Amino acid sequence: MLNLVSKTGPNWLISENFWRKHATLLDDWSSGFPVYCRFKSQFGFRDMYQLQVKRWLIALRFHPRDGWKVTVDIDAMERGNGGQHPPEKKAIAAECEAWLREQGVKIVAHPLYGRADLVAEHDQHGTYVIEVEGKSSRQREQAMYSAVGQIVLSMGSPAPAIRYAVAVPDDDRWEKQLKKIPARVFSLLNLELFLVSESSVRNIGAEQAVQPERREDAAPG
Repeated sequence: MLNLVSKTGPNWLISENFWRKHATLLDDWSSGFPVYCRFKSQFGFRDMYQLQVKRWLIALRFHPRDGWKVTVDIDAMERGNGGQHPPEKKAIAAECEAWLREQGVKIVAHPLYGRADLVAEHDQHGTYVIEVEGKSSRQREQAMYSAVGQIVLSMGSPAPAIRYAVAVPDDDRWEKQLKKIPARVFSLLNLELFLVSESSVRNIGAEQAVQPERREDAAPG
């Protein structure tokens, strides 16, 4: 079943220029652009690739125009190079990377945190070291475990001005995985969890995490 969603809504993932070049689901561009078609659950169009998550997290939460100095690491897989990738991934990744460069984001390993996915530094607001996950061939549960493991390895400093975070698409399936992290871990690790869309960045607080005594085993996403 097809759902029609406003391009300004939270499910809008593709830019106008990209849609003009690649849309095949709509027969008539002139009448069809105000909406785009997505298969609600089968194809998961609400999901975002890793570079899309980085782009919108920076645009909405850590924009350089607000005084943030942002460093992003991008590997070949994120760019859609090597291995097998959906046909649209390379074009979406190139568009996101071009946007990052235009905003003054440094695309390089960070001098202190190495190949952390995203490091945002601000004179007044401190430093965020962030691991980012997005749509890929891995199960979401595996991706979440990987991101948490990577961010723990980055925790070389206990300084309160340094915050650590995991960021994923704002999707019910991703949120379900993040909420598996017990509430006490948030304070122990000084950890934040971001759910990212093109319209907002939500921060999952410790009060929303699953308490250990009530935790249920969940199937992989």
